[in-house]
Amino acid sequence: MQFLNKEKKIINFFFPFYPLKLTKSVFMISIISILIGLRLILNFATIKIPEFGMSISIAHTPLMIIGWLFGPVVGLLVGFLTDTMCYFMNPSGLWFWLFAIQEPLLGFLSGLVASIYIIRKSKQSIVFDLIFTRIIVYIFFIICLIYMCGFINSNSRWEGVSKIDSKSFINIYKYIVISCLILFIIMFEIFNIFAYKKNKGREKLIIYASLICFINAILFSFILGTISAIEYYKYLHDGINSPNFIKYGYMFYLIPRIVKESIKTPIQIILLSSILYMIIPIFKNQLKYESLTWSASNYCKNIRNVMWI
Repeated sequence: MQFLNKEKKIINFFFPFYPLKLTKSVFMISIISILIGLRLILNFATIKIPEFGMSISIAHTPLMIIGWLFGPVVGLLVGFLTDTMCYFMNPSGLWFWLFAIQEPLLGFLSGLVASIYIIRKSKQSIVFDLIFTRIIVYIFFIICLIYMCGFINSNSRWEGVSKIDSKSFINIYKYIVISCLILFIIMFEIFNIFAYKKNKGREKLIIYASLICFINAILFSFILGTISAIEYYKYLHDGINSPNFIKYGYMFYLIPRIVKESIKTPIQIILLSSILYMIIPIFKNQLKYESLTWSASNYCKNIRNVMWI
């Protein structure tokens, strides 16, 4: 019995709607379809800045909600689907794998964070949640620092600058990157403190929603976004670096992303947490209703089988 309970908890971690079947629930299929539709529509509302290989958009918010409601596995699969559909609906160049993996990963990570939230939401204390999420935040922050600074090496050069002076520029750039990232995380923490105080009763939702948005900024904008923009240009031009990269290095691609995310991330946290706050009770009540209907249906089938025997 204990083994069955553990098995059910593991399944519920990856599929929060278990024992219901997604393909047999009109309600769940409808919710996913609406959110996928929103993701596709918001893709056309994206402001693209090709010079930096960057776009300004909240189009990934529906995917975060899908991952939150339906778990990491569904989030991963829907991420592949939405990325493919967006590419064919609005192609803006050649297919590139570093862009293609971002939506599936975001859907998967959103589902993981949501599953942890589901486990923790019944606990009264938020001390563990604050400590746990801060550990995750600073792990991603340190990874970002190490990873980005690791790319800044003697191979990077600035146009019109000698090799000796280039090393000085590299060191200066490292300090600029570190300063900008520290400033971003300070702003993030200040906003979170303000959000906790203004949203009594849903602090845990804010904590975990902000964690998803932070991961989205650090992993998919600062790290993968910067690297993707540089590598995509090389992919299109037979391995030749862009003139902007040659002239300014990684700073040209990273600094605008930090500015963008400093503005976008607080807005996305408010938007994501507000939508989840409204939709989660409706979603849970409908799942309870369908679960009771499913249980009653199975009970009736078992009775019929016994009668036939």
